[in-house]
Amino acid sequence: MKVFLLSRGVFDIEKLRLRLEELDSQASNDNLWQDNQKAQEILKERSKINNDVELFLKLERDYNDAISLMKSAIDENDEEFFSEVESELAKLEQLIQLKETESLFTRKADNNNCFLEIHSGDGGTESNDWAEMLMRMYVRWAEIYHNFKVEVVEKLGESVGIKSAMIFNHYLFNHHVGEKAYGWAKSESGIHRLVRISPFDANGRRHTSFASVGVTPVTEDSIDIAVDEKDLKIDTYRASGAGGQHVNKTESAVRITHIPIGVVVQCQNGRSQHRNKEEALKLLKGQVEEVDFNAADENGKISLHRSALSGHKEVVNILIGAGANVKVVNNNGETPLHFAAVTYNEEVIKALVKGGADVNAVNKDCETPLHFAGMGCLNEHSFTILIINGADVNLADKNGRTPLHAAALGDFNARVIDVLIENGVVPSLKDKDRKTSMNLDKYRYIKQILEKKAIKTVLLPVVQLHY
Repeated sequence: MKVFLLSRGVFDIEKLRLRLEELDSQASNDNLWQDNQKAQEILKERSKINNDVELFLKLERDYNDAISLMKSAIDENDEEFFSEVESELAKLEQLIQLKETESLFTRKADNNNCFLEIHSGDGGTESNDWAEMLMRMYVRWAEIYHNFKVEVVEKLGESVGIKSAMIFNHYLFNHHVGEKAYGWAKSESGIHRLVRISPFDANGRRHTSFASVGVTPVTEDSIDIAVDEKDLKIDTYRASGAGGQHVNKTESAVRITHIPIGVVVQCQNGRSQHRNKEEALKLLKGQVEEVDFNAADENGKISLHRSALSGHKEVVNILIGAGANVKVVNNNGETPLHFAAVTYNEEVIKALVKGGADVNAVNKDCETPLHFAGMGCLNEHSFTILIINGADVNLADKNGRTPLHAAALGDFNARVIDVLIENGVVPSLKDKDRKTSMNLDKYRYIKQILEKKAIKTVLLPVVQLHY
């Protein structure tokens, strides 16, 4: 039986007690309610810290009691009682580990509820299905593992899968497990990739699908986020999907654009325009807060990544002109140029490169923007722009794969392969599995046959190109 140690150092219980004493002193001040907003903040912080201290002490007592009971069960050789105590101890250990992780949530917004947005990438049915898989996964994760209450605020469906969805996670009040929704979900922001043999492809080919996930904290009413009405463009339109005649025949859906930052939010789940506008403003304030937070030390971190992924060329140019750092990275080491390469948006790629983006920047897996472009291979012009500006076509990732390996692993455009070959890629380079990217002679032979048959869009199975 593994013994889990409950560390006071991790929870810093003494520091919490000192802070609680300070807040008790402030709460007992006769002038407390002269500033109503500050008074509410003090009482709220005091309540939270008091709950944390009480929970820690209860966990400590329960843990020590369980250890004592286990020792008694061992001494008395009572296997049934030992199994019961062991089961309870396992639950306590799980809760302690959860609280240890939450001790790393140091930002104020980490305690808040959150919105989680999912958008499928290019790839049609396969990408839509991947986006729906992610949505189901996040809903189950939130409800089962964290006791969050989950509301699907908006979902745009397709015949298979979804194009986009927005989920509202918030915790059950008066329940210690399930708090800090944003703290738990924020690291999910970014691009999620799925490589599989597609069940929707009659030829059984391998497909690479992308979906973007964005997590935004819900701002509290007491937090003043500077959102000027003159900076907002508010559009109303008819909601799509189910909802009855009232929803579909009135302009109840709301789209709000924050013009200076380029953030666009929309909501159509509610039956009234007023309700949808409230929800959209909450989401907008959360995104503005995120941009403000990151701009304090790494200017444009969130907004530039987001704009590159969305293909907002004008917003990208505005941010770069305002001094945004085009080389800034997210938690996975990805730059805005990685995001732009995924969407194959030539204009955004040009803007980022012109602004000084590193075309050979690598993420945590040592993948460059050229690797990201190679995974989908929808547009050879994206490759050309990157290569002209110095992208290394033979730079390998952590698995020893070049951009040509990435291109050969998915459904690809023959012109993309030609661009890489014309610019010096070495097809014979081997990855860690000792595989070359392609059999060049076989590729040219197959390509000639297909060209004779006048097939304009050339999609070749992986099996025809690998040794």
